[in-house]
Amino acid sequence: MPELYAHATDSLRRMVDSVPRGGETETERLICRALMDLSTLLTLGRDTHNHQQRTRASIAVCDEIIERWESSNDTWLRGNVAATMTNRAISCMEIGEDPAAGRTYARIVELFAVNVAETGNPTLREQVSLRAVPYL
Repeated sequence: MPELYAHATDSLRRMVDSVPRGGETETERLICRALMDLSTLLTLGRDTHNHQQRTRASIAVCDEIIERWESSNDTWLRGNVAATMTNRAISCMEIGEDPAAGRTYARIVELFAVNVAETGNPTLREQVSLRAVPYL
């Protein structure tokens, strides 16, 4: 099983790295999905020996997603940035980095509160109202 895990994570990383940034919206969405899958794979099967390392690797992938698409005009990508930021904050709390989690939640409100009011996007509304408000 470790070989399959390594193959899957390596394949996803190679695929993401092979596609230039700023392509068509559908391509950007596929790359975002691949990075989200990679982040999830990094957290699956964690044990006491690799929990910190895999969680930090997952946070790094979350940071990549956030950096790539936080300014996107695409509603789907922005919704996934909000969800990724929530996952990042939860991962930070899992490894005892509560201040980083609080900063991430505050950033969710900063980036998306206006979008929730303007668009009524239910994904953004959920991420902002249910996750971020307790940490303000």
